[in-house]
Amino acid sequence: MKQQLTKFLLMVTVLGFAIKAGASDRWETLRAINWVENPNNKTNAGRFGELGPYQFRSGTWRMHTTRPFSLANQRAAADEVAVKHYEWIKRTLEQAGVQASPSISPCLGTAAWRRCCRAGPQASATDTPNA
Repeated sequence: MKQQLTKFLLMVTVLGFAIKAGASDRWETLRAINWVENPNNKTNAGRFGELGPYQFRSGTWRMHTTRPFSLANQRAAADEVAVKHYEWIKRTLEQAGVQASPSISPCLGTAAWRRCCRAGPQASATDTPNA
């Protein structure tokens, strides 16, 4: 639990810095997520089977591509899915009427990424901000 809290706070800090620095660009956000989720670019599966730079679970991977989940360890394939997932989170939150201001974006972005990567397609817009 302590490790999860530390990881969460680190991600909030990184994303907060990215937004504060004017890094609204999707790639800056994805780079920050990669840095927190898999800073050493390990290719072995995580505790819950997560793979790759963004630590996708197979359900999330399959949500955005038909390519084999093993490709999650390849940077180009992972980036492609990460962009699709980022846009899916953004679209889902917008459809739910969530307005992300600079003050809440880091927490909301972190919560959304973690919740959606772990829950996959069954995550809804209403439960995403509460992750």
